[in-house]
Parts: sequence; structure tokens; C-alpha cells
Amino acid sequence: MNTRHFNTARRRFLAASALGLSGAAIASLAGEAMAQDAKQPEPAKPKFDLSAVKRGTLLGCGNQVNVETGEKRQVLSIVDLDAEALTPRLVVMSFLGHGFAPDPRDPYKMVIFEKHGPGCVEIDLAKGEVTRKLSAVKGAQFYGHGAFSPDGATLYDTESIIEENYRGIIAIRDGTTFELKGEFPTFGAAPHDCQLIDGGKVMAITNGGGKLDGAKPCVTYVDVEKKTLIEKIEFESEKLNAGHLLIGKKGDLAVAHARRDGLPEDALGAVSVRPKGGKFKTLTTPEDTWKKMVGETLSLAFNEETRVVAATNPYGNVVTFWDMDSGELKKEYAKSKNPRGIVLTLDNAFFVLSYGKEQPAVGLLDAKTLAPVSGSKFDNAPISGSHMFMHAMPPVA
Repeated sequence: MNTRHFNTARRRFLAASALGLSGAAIASLAGEAMAQDAKQPEPAKPKFDLSAVKRGTLLGCGNQVNVETGEKRQVLSIVDLDAEALTPRLVVMSFLGHGFAPDPRDPYKMVIFEKHGPGCVEIDLAKGEVTRKLSAVKGAQFYGHGAFSPDGATLYDTESIIEENYRGIIAIRDGTTFELKGEFPTFGAAPHDCQLIDGGKVMAITNGGGKLDGAKPCVTYVDVEKKTLIEKIEFESEKLNAGHLLIGKKGDLAVAHARRDGLPEDALGAVSVRPKGGKFKTLTTPEDTWKKMVGETLSLAFNEETRVVAATNPYGNVVTFWDMDSGELKKEYAKSKNPRGIVLTLDNAFFVLSYGKEQPAVGLLDAKTLAPVSGSKFDNAPISGSHMFMHAMPPVA
């Protein structure tokens, strides 16, 4: 796409949007809430001016063909959605990135993990370069995700001991040097996603499990300091694994499910929700919609203002929107082929959706109406991975 097209798309994007919370305001509110617990380290205090951040900077990984050599390479795309032109900056990586862990002390520092394998790097988003590589625990592989403690002093990540039936561990690393400090069990097999809650005292983890005759998939809540199990959530159907999760500020839980290993490719995935204080339930009605959720429910996003959970199913070519509290289907969107990543802008105005295979594209959906925003599509960012991440960071000159 040429610059004129990007500028036109950007003007339409701005005209369609409404004012919302800035990234600085969000960070401030989160900091105040966590600081109330005097027993926990205070969150890192921002040293950067985030006042210009409205919608945020979109991060997404994918494959790109080098036009000069024809060689395929893995890249990270960095797209400032508050800029006049939606032009990505690209960082070449040695693996296809999956999960993101932002350093709360420095908005330009991001750790990115491989889904299954040895890949893990720290990236300087301002310079646009890989700064350090991390190594998995001996005998283990990185398994997709990680998270910094609120003060940035510690980095945690999911790993699997492959030769021990995919026994799951959380590696504990120094947040500055990345030196390995220890580990604790995930209380399941093949862990994937993880999120710190309660001011960093508790970690929620998805354990994908093994094949049908192996360990059962589950979501576990683990006391980080004591390294003990607080709660384990297993699923009604043994045909579903545990993939990605999100936990809202109030404790609401959503889980994305894919088919278990060993099942046919047309077996169904699903979404489950547990509103704070409610019951865990897998959403399978209306049945016509559920039957379109083939193979894998991939990416999740949650709008806490509208209580809507968004989910993508790339093999079923459908995006679904569900009410967190009632489990009601709010909308089914099936106009984008191979929908993959979905994320909410920092001002809660838009869901950002990535889709397509040979020519991946990104577009916006209005967060209230759930309708596509005219003129918001751009397709020069090679974002074809499983996730996107919406990040608050100062503009880069």
C-alpha cells in the first residue's frame, strides 16, 4: 500500500473513533490498586511520558518474504495506531513469536516467547532490535507465554519437560539479568498461557494436557510464594484442551479451547467463561455457531466496559462475541477468512483483528457495535501469528 492510502485509512480511523482512557491513565489506575497491598512490592513507576498514547502500539509476529532474496523470515511488526500513517516497523527474529511479556519498568522492553521450542528473546522496541536471547530450563522447551512481576523484578514463563510426559513448570528468572532463580509446578502437563493476578501473588495457568489417554487439561491457580496449588478447574468435556486465557480486573475468567491431540481435524474447539463469583461454563449454544468453531479457538479479548469476550476460530473462519455474565452469543462475524489475533485498543474503542493467510491484513471492529470500521484495513504488516498485543509506549521518532 502507498502512503496516501495509509493516511486516508488513518483519517477515517480517527474520525470513526471516540475519546477513551489513555495508556497513562490505565497504568496509573492499575498502579494505585496494586500499591494498596503493602506486603507486595510496589509496581514499577512509569518514567516515560505516555500522555500521547490513546489507542496504543500494536505488536504482532508473522512471516515475511524478503523481496530482495526471496527468503522467508520471521518478524515482529510494530504499528503505532496513534500515528498519522499506519506504517509498521519490522524486527527480524529467529523464530515465530507467540506470547508477549512487557517489562513494567521500561515500555520499550518486551520479551517474546516461542509457542513450542527454544526461542525466547528480549527486544528493544525503540531501536527495533533483538537485545538478548534467553534459554529454557535444561531439558525443557518454552511453551508460549510469560509475565513479569508488577515491579519488574522477576520474569516467569511456561515451560514443558518433554521427556517427562510434558510436565509443566513455571521458570523463575531475575527480571534484569534473566538468570534462572528457580521454578514451581503448574500442576498439569503442557502448560501454555499464564497471568499474574492479586498483585502478583497468584498465577493463573492453562495446562493443555496430553493426548486423550494422558493428563487432563485444566486451569490452575498457584500461590507464587508458597508454590502451592490453590484451585484446579477441569472441564466437562475431555475432548477440549486448555489454550489461552484472560482474567479481567475483577477476576472474571475466559478460556480458549482447541481440540485434544489425537482427535480429527474437524473436532470442535470452544470458549469457556467464569464471571467473578459465578460458575465455569463452556459456551456451546447456539449450536449452529459452536459447530463453526472448528479445531481451535485461538485468540481472546475482553472489553470490561461492555462485558463482551471476543474469540477467533481460524479454521472455522469465524469471530464470535459472547456476554461474560450470561454466556449469550452477542454476535457472529464471518466476513474475514482465517481470523487469528484479536485485541482491544487501550481506549476500549476498537477490537483489532488480524486475518488472512497469503496476504495477512489487519482491520478494526467498533467495540460497541461490533461492526467493521470502514477504511481501517491495512495489509502491509505481516502479522500472521496466533496473537497480537496492544502496548502503551511513547512514540518513536
